[in-house]
Amino acid sequence: MKRILTSISALLLAAILTACGGMGGPAARQDDSGSMLDSMPEVTVPDIEIPEVGTAGSDNAQNTDDNVITDQSGDFVYEGKLQQIGDDTNGYIQVPLGYLPFQDEDVQGLTQYSDVTGKNIVTLQSFKGTDYKAAAENLRNYLSSEEDLDGLTGATVQIADYNALQLYGHYADGFFIVIWLIEDPANPADTYYLALEFDSEHQYLMACSSTFQTPEDHAAQTQS
Repeated sequence: MKRILTSISALLLAAILTACGGMGGPAARQDDSGSMLDSMPEVTVPDIEIPEVGTAGSDNAQNTDDNVITDQSGDFVYEGKLQQIGDDTNGYIQVPLGYLPFQDEDVQGLTQYSDVTGKNIVTLQSFKGTDYKAAAENLRNYLSSEEDLDGLTGATVQIADYNALQLYGHYADGFFIVIWLIEDPANPADTYYLALEFDSEHQYLMACSSTFQTPEDHAAQTQS
């Protein structure tokens, strides 16, 4: 395939760090004036079919009962068993039962799970000292130069009631990527990163975005 699945998250994360000065690059522009994200339309992907999903879970994820979940827009639905993944650094999310731990090449510190094909991937990460608007702007600038990525679009959205900026594009081989840069409500100078990579038969992954939680909110729910 022209798109290299095992390296995309590493490239995206390096783009954010470089643009924000984390790897010696120039500091990110922090003001909102003239931001290209301000006028971008909301992202939609129509005509979703929900395939059957396997039921074999991994040993280190918390399983839940059958659920029906939708994303914030209400356009994407997942029906079936879920497992909770994540940690107190990168945040938490629920993914379909049967998704397994996954690790991109040449990058550390990610929380990643994929289906058994290793192609439909959920990635969590966090950035300290980089606000979500700066991270999204820098990542969009980087993705705009990627020749294999078409239809790059951005939107200001809510994800699980958190403020976020969303980037979306698709590849010639039929894969989609949707990325959220999520404001940390406990510290607005920090950002959570959620990326979903999927083919047309796995668009139900979008529904899982509604289950994202920061570590603070996860802890509060667990204790209640």
